[in-house]
Amino acid sequence: MSLLRFAGTTITGLVDDAQVLTASNNLYTSGMASLITGGENNARNTALFDNLMVNTAGGSKPPPMVFAQDQYPLYMP
Repeated sequence: MSLLRFAGTTITGLVDDAQVLTASNNLYTSGMASLITGGENNARNTALFDNLMVNTAGGSKPPPMVFAQDQYPLYMP
């Protein structure tokens, strides 16, 4: 399982509970969470995430969502 943890200005990346990266960024101190992908020469790529959860650190785990069998991503690659 991969996890991004945001605490103050520190961003920590974990894979299977092992820390794999840490960074600091004070550009935004609050607001909505978002993820974006990048490519070569500043090209943008479509990102599709499976089992994505946004939760308060230490908060209760949200129940899993079950999607309809005919549901597709908003943007098809």
